[in-house]
Amino acid sequence: MKRTHLLLAALLGWHATHGAEPGVPQKTTLAILPFDFHGQAALNLDWIRNGFPELLESAFSQPGYQQVLRLVDRNRLNQSLQEMELGQSGFIDEKATMRAGNMVGAEYIVSGSLVCMNDQSALITAKLVKVETSELATVKTEGPIAELHKSLPDTVAAKLFLELQRLMASRAKPGKPATTDSLKAQGVVSESISATAKFYLGLEHMKRREYEPARAALEEAVRLDPQFARAYVNLGVVHLQQLNRESAREYFLQALQIFPNSELAYYNLGLSYAHQEEWGEAIKAFEKARRIQPDNCETLIELGKIYYKRKDYGRAIEHYRQALAVDSLYLSAYYYLGVAHWQQKKFEAARRAWEKALSREEPFFKETIMLAHKSLGFYFLNEAKAPAEAVTHYQAALRRAPPELAAEKKGELYSELGKAYLQNREPNEAVKYLETASSLLPNDPATRMNYALALLGAQQHDRALIELETLARLDERGSYGQSARELLKKVRGY
Repeated sequence: MKRTHLLLAALLGWHATHGAEPGVPQKTTLAILPFDFHGQAALNLDWIRNGFPELLESAFSQPGYQQVLRLVDRNRLNQSLQEMELGQSGFIDEKATMRAGNMVGAEYIVSGSLVCMNDQSALITAKLVKVETSELATVKTEGPIAELHKSLPDTVAAKLFLELQRLMASRAKPGKPATTDSLKAQGVVSESISATAKFYLGLEHMKRREYEPARAALEEAVRLDPQFARAYVNLGVVHLQQLNRESAREYFLQALQIFPNSELAYYNLGLSYAHQEEWGEAIKAFEKARRIQPDNCETLIELGKIYYKRKDYGRAIEHYRQALAVDSLYLSAYYYLGVAHWQQKKFEAARRAWEKALSREEPFFKETIMLAHKSLGFYFLNEAKAPAEAVTHYQAALRRAPPELAAEKKGELYSELGKAYLQNREPNEAVKYLETASSLLPNDPATRMNYALALLGAQQHDRALIELETLARLDERGSYGQSARELLKKVRGY
């Protein structure tokens, strides 16, 4: 599944481990939901709702905690919340909290609220819920508003971890987490609350793909705090989205000058090289990101995709399997694993991998699930010779096709589904889908030939003749044009 790794303010993105392979350390999976916020408009703290949970993630991602915890990627969580229509709403109740946790495969969920007591101090209430049993622990912290983006996330994280240990009945102690001062030195947080506010304003624009306003807000953030490494990384992401790859790299490198161990900067630097097929440089950047954070599934998948494009299918498969060892619910790894097996002509292994990609519904993997259904449709149609099964999978893929799917890609789905109906001896159904496919792919001779055959099977001879005449002209010197002319003679009798 191709996507730009925005990460939207989280320094690092972790993924859940479920059924880890032997030798792979088991970590506890934690998801942090948006916080409910009540404050005075004059304080300019609207960024708190999504910003404070992300700062809390940064606190949890420090050495010590990360030996025990794995945080659910914020992009993955946000898509689940949007599916539940909670992304921009206010308070998230307990039932919705549990549903969100189950959707992303989290073992524990953090939610909470932040209330400004006056223009100087704030009260933070954080709730920790064990998804399996609904056990609940609550921690409260009061502190200066000026420390909301600095020391308070560390304080809340420490209290929550103690409650997490209690709920886990664990005696394991975390290592000493990084202090707020060290996070500031790395450019993970900003000394300036104004820069922080601009940073999160930029991220909100990025979520809505409003890249010019996002760039303006992030540029203001780095003007207010020139050592704000995360803001430079996200400026690079904005430029990458706008295909300004050279400018994007400059921002990633600038972030690395401030914070040389930024996994996020190296990851996006790798993407910038991969987009231009500079595979060697991309591998170097992704490997550096991987050394910093070996649990990032997306890094492993991007490395796998590079080796796949180099036709080194064995190494591609190795990386996809490593991603699944980190998180056996990371469905896109199964999809790409199937694609690599197919290239090795291991068709049954490909089928099994694609079927695993369909093992659960999660909004973050909608495109992956669509592609897995499409691939299974192709398998059943062309390898297993089971057109009825192919119809089922192509129908499922079409239902999951996003509205923004390119006309060509949508046309391919309609064409394959029509072909499956045709081979399943349902010409009337085939006509419906191949007619749409022909309008979306007017110059594709294979689609037009199948459309003509479906029309003949449906006893619509006049329309079939018109289609065959069109195909004969369209592919005058090709095999489809020749077949069209032969069919015309056969149907007409001359």
